[in-house]
Amino acid sequence: MRSFNPRRLVIPAALFLAFSSLYADEKPYTGSEWALIDSGKALEAAKGITLAKYPDSDDATVEEKMVQTYKADGTGENQDEVYLKVLTEKGKQDRRTLQLGFLLPYFTVEVAKLEVIKPDGTVDPVNVAANSAENIDSSQMEENIFDPNSKVLQVNIPDLEIGDVVHWVTHFNIKRPIMPGEFSDLNEFEGPGYVRHLVYEVHSPKDKPLVKMVLKDEIPGTVKYTESKDADGGVVHHWDVSNVPRMFDEPSMPPYENVLQRLLVSTTPTWQDVSKWYWNLSQPHLDATSPELQKTVKELTANSKTDLDKAKALFYYVSQKIRYMGVTPEKDRPGFEPHDVSMTFEKQYGVCRDKAALLVSMLRTAGLKAYPVLVNVGSKKDIENPDPGFNHAICALELVKGQYILMDPTDQHARDLQPWYDGDQSYLVARPEGETLRTSSFKPPEDNLVRIRTTGTLSAGGSLQAASDIYFEGANDDVYRNAFADMKPDDRRRYFEEMLKKAIPGAKVETLVLTPENMLDVSKPIKAHLEYTADGMTATGHDTSVVSVPWIGSHVGLVHRMLDEAGLEKRKYPMQTRVACGLDEQVSLKLGKGFGALDSAPDNAPVQDACVSFHQTFGEKDGTLDCSRQLRLKTVQVSPAQYAQLKHTLKTMGYEDRKSPVLAVSSDSIAAAAAAADNSKIPPVSTNATILYSHKQMSVTDAHDAVFRVKFSKRILTYAGKIEDAEIKLNYNPACEDAKVIKGEVISPTGQKQEISNVELNVMDAKWNSTAKRYTGGKVLVASLPGVDVGSTINVDFEITMKNKPYIAGFEPFQLPDALTEKSFELTAPAGLQIEKRITGAGSVKATSAGGGGQGTQTSTWTAENMTALPMEADVPPDWSFMTGVSYFVGDYKAYLKTLNDTMIDRANSRTKAAQVAKQITAKSQDKLEAVKAIRDFVAKTIRPAGPSFTELPLKELSSADTTLEDGYGHGADRAILL
Repeated sequence: MRSFNPRRLVIPAALFLAFSSLYADEKPYTGSEWALIDSGKALEAAKGITLAKYPDSDDATVEEKMVQTYKADGTGENQDEVYLKVLTEKGKQDRRTLQLGFLLPYFTVEVAKLEVIKPDGTVDPVNVAANSAENIDSSQMEENIFDPNSKVLQVNIPDLEIGDVVHWVTHFNIKRPIMPGEFSDLNEFEGPGYVRHLVYEVHSPKDKPLVKMVLKDEIPGTVKYTESKDADGGVVHHWDVSNVPRMFDEPSMPPYENVLQRLLVSTTPTWQDVSKWYWNLSQPHLDATSPELQKTVKELTANSKTDLDKAKALFYYVSQKIRYMGVTPEKDRPGFEPHDVSMTFEKQYGVCRDKAALLVSMLRTAGLKAYPVLVNVGSKKDIENPDPGFNHAICALELVKGQYILMDPTDQHARDLQPWYDGDQSYLVARPEGETLRTSSFKPPEDNLVRIRTTGTLSAGGSLQAASDIYFEGANDDVYRNAFADMKPDDRRRYFEEMLKKAIPGAKVETLVLTPENMLDVSKPIKAHLEYTADGMTATGHDTSVVSVPWIGSHVGLVHRMLDEAGLEKRKYPMQTRVACGLDEQVSLKLGKGFGALDSAPDNAPVQDACVSFHQTFGEKDGTLDCSRQLRLKTVQVSPAQYAQLKHTLKTMGYEDRKSPVLAVSSDSIAAAAAAADNSKIPPVSTNATILYSHKQMSVTDAHDAVFRVKFSKRILTYAGKIEDAEIKLNYNPACEDAKVIKGEVISPTGQKQEISNVELNVMDAKWNSTAKRYTGGKVLVASLPGVDVGSTINVDFEITMKNKPYIAGFEPFQLPDALTEKSFELTAPAGLQIEKRITGAGSVKATSAGGGGQGTQTSTWTAENMTALPMEADVPPDWSFMTGVSYFVGDYKAYLKTLNDTMIDRANSRTKAAQVAKQITAKSQDKLEAVKAIRDFVAKTIRPAGPSFTELPLKELSSADTTLEDGYGHGADRAILL
């Protein structure tokens, strides 16, 4: 579930985020309460804010005035006016773009004014319409959510320089409150920039007063509060904030809303009111069961001996069977309201609130008491200020009255009912009678260990043959299970090889066995069995040998990852570790001929404080060297006071970590160890799915127009394949392309067929769209296939129509990450059209051709069969340079390059303003080379990279030098034109 706090996004001292959209029907902001700041006084104050006076700030809020009104039904208006001064190059880069976001149907916003005021008083108005692009938020696709009502608007501020003052006014409209009839707000009166003066004013109506007003983490002397009556009997609450120093971010610090000076206001009396609201919102959807759902509950719980056994059976079904995916938003409370549980059950997908609702419904169907739960993951809620702004939904099981077992089915690989990331978080159980806000418990480090048992033999020459068993428990199991579930066996082997080489340079893996083979089998914890060899494990001299113990625990598991964040010498804010965890590692080495007794062993004194403990031991008996280490991170949050002690403890641990045992050794038995043979057995590349057939056809009209048709059938073999292939994403650009899905069906292992519906087809915006308005924005057509599971067969047909493309070319691979049974690629074109073709690979692809040379049609066909899967390796060259496949270019390549060159020269000649700027920045250059460097540096610093690859768009969309200079951004070709 995604929560949305509107005021968090318009705090200029923090993130300089604003909301913007152009809605013509918004109520005009009139009346004395909306009066603007005196510009003359604000700019006069700005003169006194300099980098010399505030050397730690990249920008400063000179003046800000926020006025909030709301009505008894929770709707309202907000005006935010800001004068912000840019002090450094970083501040300039940060402020050249406003990252904007809003969520329909709750909120709309208008940018009423945006301007840049130069140090000499010159005012440059920013044309918001011309410098902004509104798009669907593409970041949600990373979470597998496709909500067209989640919007992003990016506004570019051209010609911004150090010393300028940015002035803007936004009107924020609450069209529908999250919780009907209620208003709440959170404002931070502190941020990563100096705040000279800020005013926040709330006009509360007589019939709906504020019942909560809380100032947290107050900076003494910076905030004053007054109140007065308005003409209608309401109350005007006024907070005056002055001279707030900037804060400094720290690694792993809590979110701003938990530690900075902040004001919370609300009309909601108690958390019970929020609890009852969410129960009433969810309850109709919980009751929307189906006979098939009820039958499944009965089957799943038939053999359960206890109520907890029943709950676990249903939990694992929902967590593993229902994939995480969200489509078209709901009608009443999008982002909060779950779908009917029968729909989630049938479609086998849903986001957290849908999965939680389904689990609650199934538990209640089984006769158990269960309730939806709102959770705020990553940020604690302030107990004093009830509000509905949570970001996650899970389930609570009540087996004993008043005691809850939290169950989070979102994680599809979870072994624990309550995953580690839900620990020490604010949560609210939704009940008909209401419930209070609680904080979830977290497990001790002993429940979240990595345990390593290493045995082997070590020769006096330093050659090691060893085997390590690595057991992942609790949070470590969850994190690594999620990672391994998406890896093929060869990917997993590469991970362990890299890990081992970091711990023991030069080590060679001979064997890897990772269990369970199916990562969805949560009945067993993850275990890795590694067999490996290494040389150079001893340093010998004067009849003694220093042994490098093959510790590998510092490179696997969560505990070291958390402690690596402790880089600062001291902290102002707590350090969040999020999980209490640890490491137990034992090493037992049979010593070869020539070794004697233990000559010297490091001290065995434990090292510990309130947050961590560390203890290692070394011993030798009967020719075996036994070593052990225990490390515990005992808390999920380290206070600043505890941090000082933690730093001292970590330094001591580092000293202890460098110690090694020293053994006696007879000099006459030492011989140079022969290099160990590399007997590594690399497993064959596995596949997550089998492509049963893939038929592609490129029908070319001319060098710029074509239709690309694709039909494929794929059988899903693994859970990772299910996750990878359940969504089909087609990237295209409407400037010269169109995409459509003709067919999408899923056939279950039992033969049941489901076809894709309109609600499962969503057109999203490309991620780059909001960064660059002047280009035609790219699109992503997302087809979310229903009911995909292991063993399913998916059949998909789609086509992409190309018109006025700069050129038509591509590379069609015939070896893919998944095994391929049969594939064909056919290219048809007019007989007289030139086509360049090249096959890569060793004879795997068969080519045939027909026609050509005169009138009519030429056809080229390439086919391949029974192609094995390709390993998924990182940092590889481009596909066409090593994959088996076909490269093609339609038309005359040299002619295209000439046209491209001519177009770029033409655009470069439109440089009236660019020529003036060039003369200014090269005025002091001593020679041409120095002038070129000055221009290059200017373009690199001032022209922000933005937009698509220029090859995605028609050549007519290449911009003139002056346009790129004025807008302050451009893709690679446009920046090259300006340069």
